Amino acid sequence: MLNETLQLYERRIDNCWQAAEHFEEDTWGKQFWTQNAMYLLRKLNRDLNGEKKMKFMLISMMLANPMVYANEKTCNIAADALKNVDIEAVCIPAGEQAKNPGDAMLEGFMKLIDRMEKMHNQSISK
Repeated sequence: MLNETLQLYERRIDNCWQAAEHFEEDTWGKQFWTQNAMYLLRKLNRDLNGEKKMKFMLISMMLANPMVYANEKTCNIAADALKNVDIEAVCIPAGEQAKNPGDAMLEGFMKLIDRMEKMHNQSISK
């Protein structure tokens, strides 16, 4: 979108809000200018985002709940299959999975029990 077009939208929206301020609440003038401002905002949003909106939604969904494969080989097979249908795909290492705080606490507790058992066994054998 051209900068001039964006500035035109901004002026029109601002003018609608200013016009709406000259009317009392719940009057036709207040409703008319408020609705026009909202219409222009929605139109600007559609014009700015257009087809990018769907890609943004898909990327957001994947970041929130990423596809994770068991290993790199499986990931590359999936990426190659997507490339065959003209969809760009890459494999990103999953990295270390963060542990659930409850699981981490339980794991620490189990390690403590193991150490205590070893200490107990060592004291008995002496």
